[in-house]
Amino acid sequence: MQTTPVSLAEGLDVPLQAFSEIPLIDLKGFDDAGERQRLAEAVGLAARDVGFLYITNHGIPEPQTAALFTAARAFFALPAEEKQRLYRSETTGFRGYRGPFGQNYDPSRQLSNNENYFAWTTPPAGHPCADRNLPLTAPNLWPEGLPGFQFALETYMDAALALSRRLMRLFALALGLDKSHFASMIDAPLGTLSLNRYPPESGRIEREVLGISEHSDYGLLTVLAQDSVPGLQVKNAAGDWVGAPPVPAALVINLGQQMERLTNGLFKATEHRVVSATGLERYSVPFFLEPNWDAVIEVLPCCQSLEHPPAYRPAQAGPYYLEILQRSHAAIPAHMQEHRDLAEARMT
Repeated sequence: MQTTPVSLAEGLDVPLQAFSEIPLIDLKGFDDAGERQRLAEAVGLAARDVGFLYITNHGIPEPQTAALFTAARAFFALPAEEKQRLYRSETTGFRGYRGPFGQNYDPSRQLSNNENYFAWTTPPAGHPCADRNLPLTAPNLWPEGLPGFQFALETYMDAALALSRRLMRLFALALGLDKSHFASMIDAPLGTLSLNRYPPESGRIEREVLGISEHSDYGLLTVLAQDSVPGLQVKNAAGDWVGAPPVPAALVINLGQQMERLTNGLFKATEHRVVSATGLERYSVPFFLEPNWDAVIEVLPCCQSLEHPPAYRPAQAGPYYLEILQRSHAAIPAHMQEHRDLAEARMT
């Protein structure tokens, strides 16, 4: 006799755990209905207790990921004037390039010593979110003189978006919902791909300047590809930083603020950072699944009760994302300039 799966949302008061490692989940068997439910329960537990997980058998071929990192290295090797031609700002829809210290989650407290390049997915033609009058709908800015660069990024973005949608089906099942529950929220998403380069550093690392400052991601989920150089750290409930080193053939998945809001805090948008202390150059490529511009993020009925009323007000996804991007691109305040100068002196 079949039994109805128990929803993780039936236990709404489970806090972030004092985990000591990041769980690894093999997605093999996703296409089998019975196995898919087991996978849903596994990723749901990881989302509830940790907010991070590794996945294998994720469906993105290794040669495709390798081509992506080749493209990233080629881009960051371009002359400074070519990269600056693609300068990222609000007027470019936050597409393009930012140099070291150009994007900081809280520049009054901590700076991020990395350079990055952003490309975004394109909404389907005819979809309301494809309206070019909306913010964050500008065309991507592509560098000149890099044959195959645009193809490598667009091919990978397509694969990462398809994987993200598969994962959202698993999270829906974990909550006791129909697997397609989130489909209309991500049929024209603000999907963003970031090529990140961390310069090699030596000497004492200051808390005020890290590879990426302490933060939680904004959207529904992030698909992260790392090179072989470690640096990513995740903060557990005890306040300890747990390493999330590269695992061969695996991707890192973490949940963002929009998922935490949807689930009333059940799924965790866990803080993380990058500490570049190896003296080696490091590359990573996250793909951020942000909802459609017009999606309304409000606590799911299954994730609230009389004892656990909604802890978050409804918010429209696009303006929420835009406001955060505006803050993260603010100028570095004067009291942080000295810390930036010391970090620049550490680069080798």
